[in-house]
Amino acid sequence: AELAPLAPPPNDLERGRLIVACAPAGEVGAALPLAQVVDLSGAHDLRIAREGFDAAELVRTRRPDWIWLPRSDRGAAWASALRAEPEFQRAYRVFALDAAGAAGAAGASEVPGVRGASSVLDIAVRGDSPYTAELARVLDALGAAR
Repeated sequence: AELAPLAPPPNDLERGRLIVACAPAGEVGAALPLAQVVDLSGAHDLRIAREGFDAAELVRTRRPDWIWLPRSDRGAAWASALRAEPEFQRAYRVFALDAAGAAGAAGASEVPGVRGASSVLDIAVRGDSPYTAELARVLDALGAAR
């Protein structure tokens, strides 16, 4: 089934746009042209390029709705720092996406970083995001367990 684009949350004209954090940002930015994309590599983000990646600042201040995470064994230092951040662990639910595109909760305990060996990419969704319902719809369409 074809997915409809993400709709802006109702009564949230101030916030409006979906905030996605990822590295690299090119493909996600192209796929979601109306979203605000935080490039975690710093290539297209002046704050991260100048000051370096700060996991606490990202989840407490920028509060992305959706974070694309490489598997922890792929060596991205920013991803490891993010997974270790207590606010990330509290505020986000992590889903594993396998090579076939199927999604599922990341580990039975839903502890960030715990998932099956077939995981290619993890998607972290912020629980208090105005987009949570829409993101859950997308993940459900991909076969995600809730």
